[in-house]
Order: sequence, then structure tokens, then C-alpha cells
Amino acid sequence: LRADGTAPVAGARILLRKDQSIRSENDYGTYAGSDGHFEIKDLEPGRYRLLVKQSGFIDGQYGQKRPNRPGSVLDISKGEQLRDLTIKMTAGAVVSGRVYDDEGHPLSNATVQLMQPRYQSDGRITPITVSTATTDDRGEYRMYWIPPGSYYITSTGFERGPNSDIALNEQFDGIERVMLPNFYPNSFDDAHATPISVDPGAELRGIDFT
Repeated sequence: LRADGTAPVAGARILLRKDQSIRSENDYGTYAGSDGHFEIKDLEPGRYRLLVKQSGFIDGQYGQKRPNRPGSVLDISKGEQLRDLTIKMTAGAVVSGRVYDDEGHPLSNATVQLMQPRYQSDGRITPITVSTATTDDRGEYRMYWIPPGSYYITSTGFERGPNSDIALNEQFDGIERVMLPNFYPNSFDDAHATPISVDPGAELRGIDFT
């Protein structure tokens, strides 16, 4: 079902995977019907995790409290039947915008990263990259299927100018202009970075950098 529990996620891919296994040839798989229901049978006894995937949604797992968090382990014995298991899927969000150089021109091939701070066991804060995109010829980028949460965005890039072909006797050995890492909304210091809040299924446009 969708996260609010009101509608099925038709055609979702269902995987029943042995616990502590990244991927196994012995996975059981099926698809949800138009009503969201699924059935997997003739199982080998063991400990499993129940996973679900669908375009436009964050990957889900039975028993998880939030997106991208571990779920519950199903301990299935011989002959046991588990019914009415429900997995709720959160719609992914979209974050998009443009990157410009300091003269106002669109900057192509710039790298844009969506980052989230995570606290380590020793109290240190480590930034985790959740999504990465590269700008096109119009300086535009788009990141999709983003889990809800609070994020910081950075952009980095360089350009060699309009005539970057290498000559046989090349006299230039370097990059014409290097762009400093930039934190939204235009700060070279992460202390002045402003986080953005992403809601489930939201589409945030106009997240631009200069």
C-alpha cells in the first residue's frame, strides 16, 4: 500500500530474501496485483526479509519504521502460513534546478550532490550522499526518488571554455576555471548552508546555484 494506507501499489516487485544475504539465487519473487495483493508459496524454512520495489517509490521492507531503515525478520518454519502482511511504500520526491557560473551562464557537467548529516557512534557528524546528478547543456539537473527528510545540496564543477580541443602542440596544461564547492543557496562555507525540507512525493524546482 501507499504510505497513507489508502491505495495499493499495483505491479510492485516483491522479493523474499534470506536474512543477511545481499542477493541470492534462491530469492523468491513475484509481483503485486492491481489490488496490491501478492502470494509466495512453497518456501524453504528459514529467516527472511520481505522487500518491495516500484518505480517512483522508495524501496520498502516489511516492518521498517521509516524509509531506508531496516525492517523485521520473518522466521518461517515448515508448513507455516503468514497472512495479511502489509508493506507501506513512500512516494519518492524530485529535486531540480540549474547551476550558473559567476557570469550568469549555464554551467554544464557540474556535479550536484544531495547530502544528509548522520551521527556516528563517537558523536562525529558525517555527511552521507543520498543522490548525485550532473547538469546538462542548459545547466539543469534533476534528482528523483528522494526519501523525505532534511538535506543539504552542494555543487562543484569546472570549465575549459568553448574551445577545449587538444592541439598537437598543446601549450596549455590545466583547467581554465575551477569552481569552488558551493552550498545551497550560494555559500562557500558549509556553516552558512541552508537545508531544504523534502516531503513525500514532493517536486522541488528552482533549487539553483551560482
